[in-house]
Amino acid sequence: LRWDWHGMAAACEAAVAAATAAGQRHELQHAQACLANALYPLDRNAEAEALLAGLAAADDLPPPARVFALMADLSQHFRRGQHVEMPPLYGRVLALLEAGAPLFTWWLGVPAINWTTIAGMPALIERYLGGAWQRLGEAPLPMRGELRLLQACAHLWAGRVAEAEAGIATAEADMHWLSVSGELEDNVPLVRNLVDAMHGRGPTVFARLASKIAREADAPEPRRSLWRHQNAVYGVRLSDTVGDAAALKHWAGLLRENPLEDPSSQVPRAIAARARWAAANGRWDEAVALFERLLPRLPTMDVMGQRTDLTLRAAHAFLRAGRLDDAARTAAGVADRLLAEGVRGQPLL
Repeated sequence: LRWDWHGMAAACEAAVAAATAAGQRHELQHAQACLANALYPLDRNAEAEALLAGLAAADDLPPPARVFALMADLSQHFRRGQHVEMPPLYGRVLALLEAGAPLFTWWLGVPAINWTTIAGMPALIERYLGGAWQRLGEAPLPMRGELRLLQACAHLWAGRVAEAEAGIATAEADMHWLSVSGELEDNVPLVRNLVDAMHGRGPTVFARLASKIAREADAPEPRRSLWRHQNAVYGVRLSDTVGDAAALKHWAGLLRENPLEDPSSQVPRAIAARARWAAANGRWDEAVALFERLLPRLPTMDVMGQRTDLTLRAAHAFLRAGRLDDAARTAAGVADRLLAEGVRGQPLL
């Protein structure tokens, strides 16, 4: 579960086989729920969904297995862009945790960093953190660093940037001496980059991204290209935040779609990159046309402030193209969300 996905999948598949052979129904359900979580980052999603369908039909899942199954189901909803359905699902996880689950089960139910800006999730994450800290206290467990980083994200999206930076520093302090999971190793630099980009520190952001890519230089090519792509997703976004058009073009070239050179891809990420590029070069009518195609799809892109970021950029493109009513209407949707959810940090991107 702490990002050793191949090892986890192999162990869980062995557990499924052993529980099946022994006729142990609850052990089998628990192993299947664990396996469904391991299959998602391995991109074996059809297998995961088949397991989850079987578990959803069972009315006798023990609480830890139900938490694990719900977490795997949330990951699949996230992958499919069904973000509006995630808060009710995560509410079910919280209800199970708050019913008296042990600390380890709370660790199984920790929300992913990528879920922290999905509409409706910030309040649930605050609720999770309140319950988790109450049970964890200051126990020197690896879980503590992950909670500190999650808390830092909550501060960041609420607009409390100084508190977010202090929280990142405490997570980094834990990394110096506690067991460091893949989550912390990957996500601490990511959240650092978000804050640095908000402050306009472009060279620092790009150096950190390049360092992360170099870390996988000796990996097999499929892994290396996927890693380049995943970091380029943030390279494109944060180039726009710091206002560096040349960097935006560089990072867009590392996306698997290469959207600036090959305009055929119609996936939202590629359309967004082309819209950002058109706006960066002052081609406002072209940017508006691309943003108009993108706006209906933004509810599926509510990741790490991206929906708010792109909505405001669309409003700006409308403004620069002279479409004032469209600009006002688009920006008002963001204002409504900020008032309702208090996520004032998201527009800093």
